[in-house]
Amino acid sequence: MSTAPYSIFDALSKLPFSPAPATDLVHYLIRSLAQEACEQHEVFGIQTYYRIVSRARDICHRINEYIVDVAVDHKDWEKYHKYTAQIAPLESLLFQVSQLIHEETHRKHEHRENALQLYIERFEHWKCHREIYRNILIKLHSAPFDACDYDWELDFKAACDHDDRAWLSIICEKILISLNIFAEKFQRHIMRFSHITAVIKLLAEIQIILEESETFDETRIICVTRCFMTIWGMIQVACDPHIDWAVSRHLRSRKTWTRILEWVERFKIAVCDFSVEIEILVEELTIIVEYVVHAHTEPQDVDELLQFLICHPAKVRRPYYAQSLALVRLCENIGGHIKTTHHGADIGKLEWYEYNWFSNDLIPLDLTFDG
Repeated sequence: MSTAPYSIFDALSKLPFSPAPATDLVHYLIRSLAQEACEQHEVFGIQTYYRIVSRARDICHRINEYIVDVAVDHKDWEKYHKYTAQIAPLESLLFQVSQLIHEETHRKHEHRENALQLYIERFEHWKCHREIYRNILIKLHSAPFDACDYDWELDFKAACDHDDRAWLSIICEKILISLNIFAEKFQRHIMRFSHITAVIKLLAEIQIILEESETFDETRIICVTRCFMTIWGMIQVACDPHIDWAVSRHLRSRKTWTRILEWVERFKIAVCDFSVEIEILVEELTIIVEYVVHAHTEPQDVDELLQFLICHPAKVRRPYYAQSLALVRLCENIGGHIKTTHHGADIGKLEWYEYNWFSNDLIPLDLTFDG
């Protein structure tokens, strides 16, 4: 605990007097969560989280006061029933918060082959945990717990608004960090970099719009957060050396970011125009991202497919040059067959199984393989 700022820790966890044995577990959970509050800088709802711990500390102190009063007056059954009815629900809610923190910490270090999907799922967890934190705080101000002596509903709304704005700011900072990494690794791709920079500039403008708005629309803040986290994931995966090259290659393409730029321009208009159904627009982003993720298995046109197929065998030299040439010519024949059959149709609209079957009439008769 030497790394934690003790002023915050004491403010969140310290009780006026030593807790009774009946509240030992509650007090331990409060200290544990207070320590997490001091160390965690990216909790999804940090202000709501602070208020949960602070409110639990006040309830714990009130329960201990009831226990002291009952110890003095053994006939005070009203206070006895009050504190016995509060201990178990308080423990349950604090255990729930502890589990949420554990899940958030675990997700930060999770790795998966489809890394972009991990960022999209993280948005779903943010949305879910955001709702759970707020429901827990509401429960802590409801029966069987005693009422507090301040306007907690106004304070609750201010905390929720702060959490939403703060999380957007954190994502924007992470996007800029990812952009700097991308710029360092791919300095030659000036055109692609300019498209990504234009996208991030529009995201910053959207954030300013939300910051300056007096009324915070619940639907829009969720949609904007989903948009920010998805694009953050795209940039992060694009410059991650551990990601499969075929996936990251398409995430770095100019065509991809031109499409994203067009979408963000329309999204910015939708954020200001309350007549536009912004949820439908966000679903469109999901479709674009899914297409890009699977682009390495579903090329956009025949020429791109051929280029992908022949790039490796074309580099082969002796003693396997003859086999390499045979593979290249075979790919060219397959591409010509597809173009003739589908009359130049967009290959991205064809079923993938059409790429994988081979007919005898596609193999050139003059090709021979040594051995």
